[in-house]
Parts: sequence; C-alpha cells; structure tokens
Amino acid sequence: MDNASLKVTMVIPSYWSRDSSIGLKEGESVYDHPTPLDTDGTLARTIKSIDVLKDKDFRLVIIAAATSKDIEKKAEDRISYIIKSVSPDVETYVFGSSCLRQIHELFIHEGQKDFTTLLNLHGYSNIRNLCTFISHALGSDVAVLIDDDEVFEDQNFMSKVKDFIGRNVDDGFISGLTGYVINPDGGYKVNKSFHPWMKYWDKNERMNETFDKLIGTRPRLKKTSFALGGNMVIHRNLFSVVPFDPNVPRGEDTDFLINAMMFGFNFLLDNQLTIRHIPPKKSHPIWMRIR
Repeated sequence: MDNASLKVTMVIPSYWSRDSSIGLKEGESVYDHPTPLDTDGTLARTIKSIDVLKDKDFRLVIIAAATSKDIEKKAEDRISYIIKSVSPDVETYVFGSSCLRQIHELFIHEGQKDFTTLLNLHGYSNIRNLCTFISHALGSDVAVLIDDDEVFEDQNFMSKVKDFIGRNVDDGFISGLTGYVINPDGGYKVNKSFHPWMKYWDKNERMNETFDKLIGTRPRLKKTSFALGGNMVIHRNLFSVVPFDPNVPRGEDTDFLINAMMFGFNFLLDNQLTIRHIPPKKSHPIWMRIR
C-alpha cells in the first residue's frame, strides 16, 4: 500500500477530575494531572496546534476519561464544548461513557459479555486500549497516540508518521514507532530537581543516559528500549494482535513495546518524530501517583 493512502486515526485521551475545590476522593482513578472541571486545561491548546500540520488527512478522536464514573458525562460534555469552540480543521469525534455503553451492549447482544471487561475508561492501559480499539473500529491502518498536554510544532509531523510505518525497512515490516517529546526547556532530557532518594532510585539518570544513546545519535530509526504513549504510532497488524496490559497501572507504553517485541513485531524509535510537551503542575504527591 502507498503510505499516502493510509487511513489514520489520531487519538488523544483527555483526563478530567472533579472541581478543583473538591479534589480527588479515595478510590478514584489517579492520573498525573487530570484537568479539574472548573478549569480550562490544556486540551484546547493541543487541538489548536493541529493547525500547523500540513497533512490533515486523518480522523481525530478525543477520549473523555474521568477520575470517577459520576463525572464522566460532565467530562464528555466539556470536551464537546472545547471541540466546538476550537473547530479543528479535521474530522473530529468525542468518545466517552455513552459510546462505551453502546459497545458493551453490542458485545452482550452478540453473546460476548466477557469482552466488556476488556474495554473501560479507567486506568492508563485500558484507555490506551480504547485508543487502538477505536482506530480498529474506524477501519484505520494506523493509530497515532498523542497526549492532551502536548502541542504540534513540526508541520511535517504526519508525513514523518507515514515515512516508515507499514513499510519494509532493513529488518522487516515496521509495525510500531515511538517518537519523543521536547520539554519546556527545549531539550529531551528529564530535568527534575535532585532529592536524596534519587541517588538510590536513579530512574531519571538512567532515562537520560538512554535518551542520549537513542535520541541523540544516528541513524534516524533504531531499536529502542523505551516507548512513549504520548507519541506513538501503531499499525493495525500490531494493535489487532497485541493489547496494552490492563494489569499494568503505569509504564504501559514501554510494557507494550516489550510485548510487541516478544511477539516478533518491529517497533522502532524515530528520532525525528517530535512533539512539544507542556505539562501542567501535577496535582498529586509522588507517593500517590506510584500507588
């Protein structure tokens, strides 16, 4: 297939929480920085940035993910309002709890009730699975996964997506790609204040060491030991076989990479596939995010 004719769906999960005056309640889903319903958040900025892209031949789906079931409808309505106010120049859909109910009803009608547990709107892995499920349901060849605290700056981002995905290059058919994010400081390294415990749990140091080896060197494509869910491209031959593991609460992106490789799929890093990451302040302490 000519890559110019690939059917592409871009999926952006958007995470929402109760009003800022209420905050998180015990037992609710914990995400890095969900947007309180009484604030504007970052989603509009992300959608507006799509204007810079030269290639807009894709569907856009925004997933309404909420920290609690009782605010799912409010999150869905808020996202619909944002989309209408921004009016993106691409075919755009909102996927929320109302859509999921219809899918569950279809499974039950077809005698496949067990599948309803595999698709839900809570937890990073489950929401990533919805990203690929929606792309599959729309008949797409490729799913592009983006986060709602990022902005496009490279006008050729989508053409770079199509440069290699679904092609035979060197070692074989490329089924998955990950790019990387440019931080507010303009670099790709993790830049966080040092705390004494980091000497013994030196994740940031190891991440930066890996980024230098893979992002900061040639060639453009290379085998990778990490993947970023906020800048990931997955071909249908991979997302129709390998899911994100719903039992993995964090790090679901790199876990997906590992599983893809275990099943023999080529999943590579493209060190020219970049997007700007401008995260808001995290709303939870580190211990809560780890839990």
